[in-house]
Amino acid sequence: AKGAASLENLTSGRFLMGVASGDRPVEFPAFGKNHQTRGQDFQDAFDYIQRLLSSNYPLINSPLGSLSGGNLVPKPKSGPIPIGLTGSCQQTLEWNAEHSNFWLIPPRALNTQAQVLHQWRQAVEATGCGYEKPVAQSLYIDLLEDPDGTPSPIHLGYRLGRNSLLQLLQACQQIGLHHVAFILKFSQRPVVDVLQELIEEVLPHYPSVEV
Repeated sequence: AKGAASLENLTSGRFLMGVASGDRPVEFPAFGKNHQTRGQDFQDAFDYIQRLLSSNYPLINSPLGSLSGGNLVPKPKSGPIPIGLTGSCQQTLEWNAEHSNFWLIPPRALNTQAQVLHQWRQAVEATGCGYEKPVAQSLYIDLLEDPDGTPSPIHLGYRLGRNSLLQLLQACQQIGLHHVAFILKFSQRPVVDVLQELIEEVLPHYPSVEV
């Protein structure tokens, strides 16, 4: 909570916070946590952080610890920090739709992803918040030098040319995705060259919009 509030102040309110429950059993003993109870642990931590960020001198009695007479400073100066959940976080879709500001999901087949997004929009509408909560998807890409390179699958993404990438992004937009985050871990070309191509040939198709 302290780190998030400090980043929010340093970035003049541009900080977005992504959280998750974790999913790899081998990592949990290092933090003294039980993999089987990570869903409840996530809810406890989420509530603790929210109360620290939003309340002055909160009185907290939580499985994570107690707080009385203390106050977290600085508080976010631009209002509540937008918090996005990664995956399900071991919670129901309804809980996630109510408590998050945006949702981070892995890539899936487009028809499956369209169904997931439809269910998400229904869950958000049921909260009565009155606005759309955006969804972002990760995507591993290995961008080929040939702009017409045929797509082939890699881990959670594709090896493909930029024209196929543009077609994929258009399809993602049509099913209701708001953001796609490129991951270049498996890039066989120099990353600086890939970034330059994305900047010059892909991003112009998605100009930024003032809101």
